[in-house]
Amino acid sequence: MGALHWAVGGYPNLADGRPVTGLGDNGTGDIAPGTTAGVSANGRTFHLLWWTDGRTYPRA
Repeated sequence: MGALHWAVGGYPNLADGRPVTGLGDNGTGDIAPGTTAGVSANGRTFHLLWWTDGRTYPRA
C-alpha cells in the first residue's frame, strides 16, 4: 500500500512531471479513486492523496 501525503492543492505536476487531476484516479492508477479530500485552511486548499505505488508528492 502507498503512504498518505498532504500536499498543497493545485501543484501542477506529479513527481515525474505528469499533470495532477486532483480528483480520484488520474488515468494511470497512480491515485486510487475516491481517496482525495479537500480542506480549506488559511485561504489555501489542500488535498489528501493516497498513493498506491509509494511515490511522494512534490511539495510546493
